[in-house]
Amino acid sequence: MPLFAYFYNMKYAIAIIGSLCVFASCQYFSTEKISSESIYEEELKSINWTDVDTFPAFPGCDDLIAQEAQKNCFQKTITQSLEHQLSQQQVVAHQSIWDTVWLKMEVDPNGRIGLLDLAMDSLTLVKIPEIQRIFQESLEALPKPAPAYKRGVPVRAQFTLPVVIRSEKITN
Repeated sequence: MPLFAYFYNMKYAIAIIGSLCVFASCQYFSTEKISSESIYEEELKSINWTDVDTFPAFPGCDDLIAQEAQKNCFQKTITQSLEHQLSQQQVVAHQSIWDTVWLKMEVDPNGRIGLLDLAMDSLTLVKIPEIQRIFQESLEALPKPAPAYKRGVPVRAQFTLPVVIRSEKITN
């Protein structure tokens, strides 16, 4: 029977070693649960919130695909409207003006354009006190644009546009 005892002990030893291997390797078979909140937080960290996927678009600009072309078309439409509105006004300056007015505006998720701020030299405001009203009317005369989009969702977009005001002094 010594051979039987040898095999019995061997079976016992193999069973113990096998059990240890199985229990030790369970960690390799377990899966880690990832919560939807952690996926959401990682996705939020990866989004660049300062850029939009598509810029606001006026009719005629909405068929452009390239972002830079969309932006240029949007700015060109606003600039042309401002030039047209300013040319319709009877603004008389008794001194020459050469200034850059910075218009800070926004397009909300519904496509409404609003003037947030005008940054200009204080002398320009003294020379043309109705300049804010002129710019506001010009923006209101624009067609309603489609809003900017970020990941397929309409978002608020702010822009700063430089407008050069230049007039010559009227001499009598």
